[in-house]
Amino acid sequence: ILTDLIKQNQLDLSTLKQDEVEHLFRDKKVQNQLMNAFLASPPEGALWHATLLKQLHYPDLDTYLIQRIEEMDAKHQVSLLNLLSNDPPEPIIARLQQLAVTQDSAVAVTILQVVNRLSPMQKSRFDLKSFLDHPSHEARAYAASALYQSVPDECRHLITNWISSCQEDEQKAGIIAAGASGQPEFEKALREAIALAQSPEILAAALKSLHALDLHDLNDVVTPFLTHSDSRVRLAAMSAYHVTDKASLNTAIRQLADDDAKIRQAAKQRILRASYVDGKALIKAMDHPNRYLREHILQLLDQLQIKDLDLYRFASDQLEGAYKYLNESSGIAALPENAARDLLLDHLHEQRNAIVQRVLRVLVIQDQSGRLQVICRGLLAKDQRQNANSQEALDDLLDKKLSRVLIPLLEEDAPAQAREAGKRYYGLSDFQGDKKALMNHLLTRRDDWISILMTLYLLENNPGLAVDMPMVKNSMHHSNPHIRTMAQKVAAKRSGFNPEEDTPMDVTLALPDIILKLKPIEIFEDLNVNELAAVASVLEEVAFSANEIVIQEGDPGDTLFLIIEGEVAVLKTETDGSELTLDHIQEGDHFGEMALFEDIPRTASIRTLKPSRMLMLHKQAFNEMVREYPQIALKICRVFSGRIRKLHQKISDIEKASHNAQA
Repeated sequence: ILTDLIKQNQLDLSTLKQDEVEHLFRDKKVQNQLMNAFLASPPEGALWHATLLKQLHYPDLDTYLIQRIEEMDAKHQVSLLNLLSNDPPEPIIARLQQLAVTQDSAVAVTILQVVNRLSPMQKSRFDLKSFLDHPSHEARAYAASALYQSVPDECRHLITNWISSCQEDEQKAGIIAAGASGQPEFEKALREAIALAQSPEILAAALKSLHALDLHDLNDVVTPFLTHSDSRVRLAAMSAYHVTDKASLNTAIRQLADDDAKIRQAAKQRILRASYVDGKALIKAMDHPNRYLREHILQLLDQLQIKDLDLYRFASDQLEGAYKYLNESSGIAALPENAARDLLLDHLHEQRNAIVQRVLRVLVIQDQSGRLQVICRGLLAKDQRQNANSQEALDDLLDKKLSRVLIPLLEEDAPAQAREAGKRYYGLSDFQGDKKALMNHLLTRRDDWISILMTLYLLENNPGLAVDMPMVKNSMHHSNPHIRTMAQKVAAKRSGFNPEEDTPMDVTLALPDIILKLKPIEIFEDLNVNELAAVASVLEEVAFSANEIVIQEGDPGDTLFLIIEGEVAVLKTETDGSELTLDHIQEGDHFGEMALFEDIPRTASIRTLKPSRMLMLHKQAFNEMVREYPQIALKICRVFSGRIRKLHQKISDIEKASHNAQA
């Protein structure tokens, strides 16, 4: 089996610990088989085999590595060079010298990084001075840092001059050399370089080098750069950050929500390696709306093995929030049906379910038996009997104090009993008979801006619904611009001033209106209200007159259009210059979506048939959105698939009709 895995490169090294690797490959025949595969494999597979041989401490591996390195192109040479040991035989050092001179800069830099790891005696056998004038600033930097131990005064002077140079290339060489040297004496020069840095590249290099000096009190220096606009700077700052107390832990937790995956991973590693651990702070962060942050917190809870007591406290606190949403939704459900009421009701219901799912995921992580994961699958089953059995099994498995507050929230067909449980365990208010109190309460939800916005939207569309006007006026000063705008509309209507009647028509839709326009559109119909709000907030509204070109065939495109009012024609230019109408697209549909995925010219023209209003989604905003909500891209792919099937069916029908006509 191992031989087959070796031949096929199908053994995942990341899943194996060192003792497991040594146990699996203890047989010398298997080890030799692995070496033979390494020597015969193409460059793409050589790294896989070499990494495993390195883990096995294969004898004289350096000799075999250098043999393969000399056969490869520069890209694959760099990959294997880093596997060389810190004590290679002398002949290999001579061959490295030759490679560094004859190969490109990337190979030379990697070889000089390898030389930096060698003992002073071995470094002396490598001609480092010849690289101090190398075209690559990185090669010069690593040559200078490697020379430091043998001629410290000369190298100190050289590196210091480079750092203070007006030439950016020399400055980068000095900064990198200072960090690679590992000498604390360069701390002051690097701090000054950080303070004076004019470019993100210099700043990132200086932060990285300061961290390389193995100093442990750098938070005062790097913290301001954790929010820098350049991801290289944020990554360097996060890599140098140390978690030492609750404040620094919370700072690192916030970086788990960064847009850059490397920064999120660096923040996770800083938390994992920290001497300070606070399970409550990690669990509390599960309330954060960012999906990336929550995913990393779940992994950290698993890897750090946070205590059961903290997890159960978290679960209890979270479930109180779920009961609050349940209580609020029951009050809203009693109002007359309309679009605004249904939108708020959907949001409250989704928030309640999201909390319950979050609690279950955290409990699954803590359950070492694996039983809870199986039970949770059953809870999601549509079969009522399977669902009921899973609830019963969950009740048996969990602590009774926890199960008695969790189980009622899972019983969708018994909301009244769940509300009673919320009142009994958490003392929740009853909003069934006091709608004014419910409106006032929802406007104070500072932890959920969507609830505030949707409540104001409900008040705008239901003038007879009572509310204390000071509550509305407070929302006019909210930090969120959508809430401020909606509160102003409500206040205007309630004071007898109707902006729709007394001012020129404003074509700009409010965020809830845009959400209602998005909900029926096929590519967005699976998104919840929170996710729709994220989409709506990046859309740009635009108006077109009748007979106006929206998209010109052959032009570059990077925008998806959603029609919220009007109708357009899809036109194709024939070889004789005439236009062929391919299709009509009406309100509620979309076009131009291929521009979000490919950089190709528009394949058809779009012209309005009557005055139209549209929402535009630009490619950059779409890419950011998909990183947060990947299901959007999956839904669009399903829509494309459906269209292709319809097109194939249409072609098939045409071919059948043609065949029948010929017959």
